[in-house]
Amino acid sequence: IPGLHAPASSAGALWLPAEARVDSAALMEALSRAAGQHPGCSWSPGPATAAAAGTVSCADGSSVQAREVVLAGGCGIPALLPQHGRLLGIPPILAGRGASALLHAPAMRLEHVVRTPNAAFACGVHLVPRADGTLYLGGTNRLTLDADPEQAPALDEVAVLGTDAACLLDPRLGAAGLITARIGLRPYTLDHLPLIGRTREPGILLATATYRCGVLLAPRLARLVADEITTPGSLGEHPYRALRPMPAPGIGQVLADGAARGLLEHLLQGGGHWPPARQAEFAAFTALALRALLDEESAAGTAVRRRWQQAPVAE
Repeated sequence: IPGLHAPASSAGALWLPAEARVDSAALMEALSRAAGQHPGCSWSPGPATAAAAGTVSCADGSSVQAREVVLAGGCGIPALLPQHGRLLGIPPILAGRGASALLHAPAMRLEHVVRTPNAAFACGVHLVPRADGTLYLGGTNRLTLDADPEQAPALDEVAVLGTDAACLLDPRLGAAGLITARIGLRPYTLDHLPLIGRTREPGILLATATYRCGVLLAPRLARLVADEITTPGSLGEHPYRALRPMPAPGIGQVLADGAARGLLEHLLQGGGHWPPARQAEFAAFTALALRALLDEESAAGTAVRRRWQQAPVAE
């Protein structure tokens, strides 16, 4: 890969020479500027604190009135609504917490996006060159039930990013300057499909739960929500509708989807390694432990929960 000195021990990386990329910070700045200049838009830059049918309350004490309110605040939506939206029939909006870093590495002249295969609940370590010569480094995903947008990256998240980048992509990244590290929250649902359209309160609509694909899906979701506003009921049978049935998966389904294997990959991040046979054994043991964890009646379940409390793993 031009511009990259991959370690001999690297398991491999994916080079897609035509892969497009966008500077998300520049995109959001341009979007805010465009919205502020649009003749049909009144832009209020302050944070919202609550939402109800026809009204959005702001942190400065003001409120915004509208016939219909569309909530597109991702993981922040439940905090705007009474009982986290349960009264409106909104399913849980969970978060995939991703740490990223912006690097200064003048010795590297990378012209392409580079990424490793998916691992440990995440989308692989990815390195994205930006127009100003900096490098964007990402690659973590910590599933959480209680997303805090103000929480800074944990030290181990930054450590995993740095270690994986240097071990899998290019050793020179270990000496790169750290300009900033930040957290992004990817909203998702139990069935991993977006949420759009009306809630039980007809004046409140949703456009969220796009997980990693918010930038790509935003135009489509905007069109669908606009159609619902101009033609009420147009999303009544849509598979992404906000009020669709969404039963929680059982532990058997979760384990069948690879939860135990993903947990093992997470524990081995940072350079850990086990022979394949031992990995399979431990994944099988982890599946048994997770089943026991949910069994409140058994001695094994009590023991596993006690150990889990002593050494919790967020995932």
